[in-house]
Amino acid sequence: MTTTYKTTDYETSEALREAINTELESLAYPYTVKHKTYGEGQLVFVKVPLNGPAIYATVDFATGTKTLSLDMVFANNLLEMPEILMDTLLEAQTIYKADFIERENEQRRADRLAYEQAKEAEKKAKADKEAEEKFERTKAKAVRDFDKLVDTVVPKSTADEFYYSLGWLAKHVGSVSAKLPDYLADSFKKHFGSDVVFNAVDSKKRTVNGHAMQWTFGFVATLKKPENMPALLAEHLSSTGKHIADTSFIWNLVDNYGFQFGKTQDLDKIRSHVPSDKLSFFEAGLA
Repeated sequence: MTTTYKTTDYETSEALREAINTELESLAYPYTVKHKTYGEGQLVFVKVPLNGPAIYATVDFATGTKTLSLDMVFANNLLEMPEILMDTLLEAQTIYKADFIERENEQRRADRLAYEQAKEAEKKAKADKEAEEKFERTKAKAVRDFDKLVDTVVPKSTADEFYYSLGWLAKHVGSVSAKLPDYLADSFKKHFGSDVVFNAVDSKKRTVNGHAMQWTFGFVATLKKPENMPALLAEHLSSTGKHIADTSFIWNLVDNYGFQFGKTQDLDKIRSHVPSDKLSFFEAGLA
């Protein structure tokens, strides 16, 4: 393959030289070329001199920079570019084009990945913001609910059945526990004492032992033997039938009747909260 220029189409040799250079520049840079002696190298530039039937191709090989002189052929007012140069450049151009396409595809893949990562980050940021806003709302509600319980005065019961149930519960309760988010810990200690036993949950965790985030508080009393339970207590039972899970009811027991958080109860302390005219019912339930 050769490229032919008709010299009569150009007014001056400089114009011809410029036309040749323009084509060579469009083909050459930054192509890799091969030489039968020097091996593979990077074409630096191609020069067509003003005088003389030659082209100089400067190539950077591993062994150093070489300037190759390639003859041009003049015949019948036609200038033929040397076949060895044009074939080499065209081959290099094909290789470069394939590499360019691959690099373009790689860039598109990188752009797509960056886009997907940005969308995922945006989605996560939105979810985090919504979770934070929900956390603040539920936190405020939990604080209000806690303060409401603190401020609620539960009058002491005058019912005989209540004190019988109180005696039964004092004997059969296994433990009384409190589970609350960490942001209520100080308020809880302030109300029940610094040595109170409770379970404070990290309210920022997405899950707690596989369960949903803990934003609210609750009190639970486990029972040793729920059999023969007084009817008054049954209405406060959980679905399992083994726990009293009515927070306000347990709060009342701890706040007004001497029950305490933990695995043991002080019977004398509970008894001291029973009116003298109700002690017989309490002892009957305790028996």
